[in-house]
This record gives sequence, C-alpha cells and structure tokens, in this order.
Amino acid sequence: ECLGHREVVGQLDDAEMGYLELVKEEYERLGDPCRELLNRFYFKKESMREIAAHFSWTEASAKNNKYRCLQRLRNMIINKKENGIP
Repeated sequence: ECLGHREVVGQLDDAEMGYLELVKEEYERLGDPCRELLNRFYFKKESMREIAAHFSWTEASAKNNKYRCLQRLRNMIINKKENGIP
C-alpha cells in the first residue's frame, strides 16, 4: 500500500523531520534550472526525453545535468550539516 505525503510525514521522528526540512531548504536554494529539472523528473515523473526537449538539450545532457544537480544538492546538505549551520 502506498502512503500519502501526510501519512509518511506523520511517521517521522524529530531527527528525520529536521533532515527533511534541511533538504527542502537547500532544494529551494538550488538555481531555477536545477529545481525545475529535479521537479520535472522526481515529482512530475517526466522522462529524460521530455525534460531534454523542454530545455533543448540532448537526452545525455539532461542525464548529466540531473546528476550534477543532485550532486550539488547533496553537497549543499552535507556542507550545512558539517558546519552546523541552522
């Protein structure tokens, strides 16, 4: 059975909720192209082909850009956690 967003969030402990908030904050700090690319792929479930067409990229470029955007987001989260910045 697939749980909805509210059910999943209701089952998280304080540490998990804190991490989720950190991810959301850093996601908002990503540049518009990265946010849009990740949103289209993960939330709108668009294919790499559709995303590539939207941005006028090749499919390979879309995949590379998605990877770079995820790495950037990961690094932002890691840096914030390591530096203890609220």
